[in-house]
Order: sequence, then C-alpha cells, then structure tokens
Amino acid sequence: ANIPHNFRTESYILAITHASQTEIDTLSGGEIILKQFQADYPHIQKLHKRTDNAGNFSAHGTPEAEKVICNRVSSQQ
Repeated sequence: ANIPHNFRTESYILAITHASQTEIDTLSGGEIILKQFQADYPHIQKLHKRTDNAGNFSAHGTPEAEKVICNRVSSQQ
C-alpha cells in the first residue's frame, strides 16, 4: 500500500532572559524545545533539525551533544 506523506512545519520560540549565549545555552534551549515537541507529538519518531546558523551559538561538538540529548529524552518516554 502506498501511504501518502503528510508534511508540516512547526515553530517553537524559546525566550531566555539571562544567558551568556554559549554552546551550553544553545544545547539547553534545544533540550527544552525537544521535550515540549515530544510531549506535543509523541507519535513522531524521527525529527530533522534545520538551521541557518544565524542565531545559533554552537561549536563542532554540538551535533554529537544533540544526539546524546535526543537519546536521553527519548529514553525518558
């Protein structure tokens, strides 16, 4: 059976009033958003992150840290 795909865009805004704008702040914000997204859409098993890097404070280790966060959040279900 050919199942049609349903694509949609979802945006989350996280306002942090006091942050030093470091990689750890970016990762912490991403974890907060991921937890909320998972609560809103528990049936979704795969997520693709897209960024233009304009407002992203990250380093070369960020993707690996994000993988660890995703694994930790998904194991808390």
